[in-house]
Amino acid sequence: MFRTVRRSAFTLIELLVVIAIIAVLIGLLLPAVQKVREAAQRTSCSNNLKQLALACHNYESANAALPPGNDVRFNGVHPRLLPYIEQDAMFRAYDLNGQFGPAASSWFASGSAWNIPNANTPPQGRFGLQVPNVKAFICPAAKAPEEMTYLTQVTAVGYPDAEFRNSLFGYPLGTPTFDFYIYATTGSPLVLSQAGQTNYLFNRGYVENSSTTGAPLPGYFQYTKQTSAATAYSTQGTPSGKGVSIISAADGSSNTVLFMETNGGFIDQFQSTSGWLAMNWGHAPFYADFGTCPDRTNSNCDFALAGGFGWGLPSSAHTGNQIITAFGDGSVRSIAPNLPFSTFVAICGANDGRIVTFQ
Repeated sequence: MFRTVRRSAFTLIELLVVIAIIAVLIGLLLPAVQKVREAAQRTSCSNNLKQLALACHNYESANAALPPGNDVRFNGVHPRLLPYIEQDAMFRAYDLNGQFGPAASSWFASGSAWNIPNANTPPQGRFGLQVPNVKAFICPAAKAPEEMTYLTQVTAVGYPDAEFRNSLFGYPLGTPTFDFYIYATTGSPLVLSQAGQTNYLFNRGYVENSSTTGAPLPGYFQYTKQTSAATAYSTQGTPSGKGVSIISAADGSSNTVLFMETNGGFIDQFQSTSGWLAMNWGHAPFYADFGTCPDRTNSNCDFALAGGFGWGLPSSAHTGNQIITAFGDGSVRSIAPNLPFSTFVAICGANDGRIVTFQ
């Protein structure tokens, strides 16, 4: 007598039902996973800015003032904060004090200048080279450093021989200027591979305010005044070695910006090459003069190519493009990108007499 063995198996219909259920579950889970990822990125970005704000306070405690907005070589705030974010070794490697000579800024705006990164670049990571990206300077939601085509440095911004040394440039005195130098991967590939980038810009303030007869409205990190005797590098001397104090903001430290994040910006500098541009952390300021992005009322934002972003302007890739901002009291808040321009200028100026109330 034969015994029949029946084997259980899925029918085609049952299999399709199971696949459909799995697809529905994935569809339900993906938005949740994405929200968790966005929340984690926002938290990480906020924490980075909190670290920078606390580093400023610790720097002031140790030096009786905030870092200066620039030095004779246009080094900005970030290098001086390295020891206060547990990057002391990188700070020692950075040529902040002109070990190789005070001839120019981190990189001088000339393809043949001796301090452009090239095959003959000395070791030790001078000017931040060969010791590039610091985690605390990078927002995880922003364009990744490896996606950048351009990197920029500040060469001269503000009033000649009042807020930067003008002997290298020869700009008309009494007229504010905005001068940046942009490096492309095609022209200076080692710049992007060896120089660190940042998504956190320090606040210079508003350089020219027509409503007050052209007077600037400086932030916490304005260009330091030329206070010493004239030298070979400046007809009006060199910048002082100290910045201002936290309490110097008459508008209140809780109302005055220290740092704001940026997503970078799209640029077509050489017409044959286009791509994303980032700021070098050796000197990475922003100027209230140009507003924030993305904001359709702001002509500095490129909506056609980059979804409304602009280089050197506060912006973000977080949900709603909320720009995470560190204030002088150490607090961190999110700022809407379409904040009215006059309000934006008010929170950047340290002593403009306008107090902004945050809910």
